[in-house]
This record gives sequence, C-alpha cells and structure tokens, in this order.
Amino acid sequence: MGQSPVRMYGAKLYGAKLDAREGDMLKGAGPLKAARIQTIRHRYNVIDITLLILAKGTNMALLRWVAALVLGGFLILFGVTKFTGGAHIFPYIEYKATALEVPLADLFFPYVNYAVGLLELGAGALILLPATRQIGSLIALVPFLGAVLFHLSPLLGVVTPDGYASPAPAAALQAGGPFLAEHFSAGASPSLFIIAFVMLAIAIGNALVLRWR
Repeated sequence: MGQSPVRMYGAKLYGAKLDAREGDMLKGAGPLKAARIQTIRHRYNVIDITLLILAKGTNMALLRWVAALVLGGFLILFGVTKFTGGAHIFPYIEYKATALEVPLADLFFPYVNYAVGLLELGAGALILLPATRQIGSLIALVPFLGAVLFHLSPLLGVVTPDGYASPAPAAALQAGGPFLAEHFSAGASPSLFIIAFVMLAIAIGNALVLRWR
C-alpha cells in the first residue's frame, strides 16, 4: 500500500524522528504484534504529522507564549482567590457535601481549598517559565480536570451560584464553616463550568503542542 501525501510529506521533513519511534516500538515484536503496531501507527500518522508541522511553524513560539500566558494567568488568578476568600466554590462544595452527608465534608474548606490554591499557583508559575513549561502544563491538567469532574458530580453541579450573598458570610469563612444556602447568591449560571471546560481543552492542547516542540 502506498503512503498518503501527508505521510510522505511528513516522512520527508521528519522521517528520521518517525522511523526511530516506529523502530523502538517494533523492536523485538513478533509478526502479529508488528502488524498491529504498524496499523495503529498508520491510523495516527495524520495526527502525528499535523502536530509536528504545527510545532515547527514560524509562529509556534508566539503561540506557546500566548497559551502559557493564558493558562498561567488563569491558574495564578484562581490560586490567589483561594487565599483571599473571593472564591466561593469550595465553601459551596462543603455546603452540598454536608447536605449529602459525605464523610469529612468539612475538609473542603479551608484545607482542600488551600491545597488546590497552592497547586494552581505552582502550576501557573511553572508554565510561565520556559524551562519548566512542559511539567507545568501537565500539572495544570489536574485542577482543570478536577473542576470539570466536580461540576459533573452532585457535589457541585453544572449550574452554580454566581458568588456569595451580600454581605459575604465573613463569620463562616473565618471559622471554616458551616455554610448554609443563604450564604450564596440566588443567581446561578453554568459560567464556571464553561470556563473550566475551556481551560481544560486549552491545557490539553498546550501539553500536546509542547510534546512536539
């Protein structure tokens, strides 16, 4: 079977890299395993070559910096709000977890809140530094994926309050709970879920692009 135009073009530009990768996978493989590996490689050739061509593009350095600034900026912003009391998500999770009688529900605020805040600050700082950008991009997947999964669970939900009620529950925040329904805004929307989903997609795309730099 002849090679596709994309495969031929990619092999011409990056043949040594692709041949080395396929050689590592085929080393020591029997006939059946080798045929299966080659079939899988053929299916993903278009994805591999597309990523390689994009990663070698003249505008790739700029794209990586834009992605780093967006991801790093959002992570640092989210992390800071975990320590300033501006983020209402973990108090809201604690409220819902308590209502659902989840064990250790009172740990969500402030302990899990602070732990996630530190993770976000650390990942954001690592992404902004070129030398640690790749590891930072992988760490960034954790809070974004966690946020999406929590939004899809009964502990949070896709539609969440827009913030605290006015005035904010200062006493409950200082004491670490308990939180009640009246502590949160009556207005609700899926905006936080949408942000988490979009940021997760950007983080995944950024991690894939950095893999091929």
